[in-house]
Amino acid sequence: MTATGTYLRSVREKLGLVVEDVVAQSNGQLSKSMMSRVETNERKLSLKYAYLLSEIYGIDLKELCVKDMRNQGVKIKKLK
Repeated sequence: MTATGTYLRSVREKLGLVVEDVVAQSNGQLSKSMMSRVETNERKLSLKYAYLLSEIYGIDLKELCVKDMRNQGVKIKKLK
């Protein structure tokens, strides 16, 4: 299983972006140090930042949230 931060770093790199590009696109919502901590899995991703990064990277927020929950060992049982 790939940790969420590692996944986000790989998406950023595939898009050809550096951390500074992401910080600039966030309009001051993200900092370089926060991005570093997220990408090295030292900081959990809040819903706000998950949404922001999903918009910047063009990835599905639900997919990102499910991936993060699975990485944390959370299992969801759907109601019938």
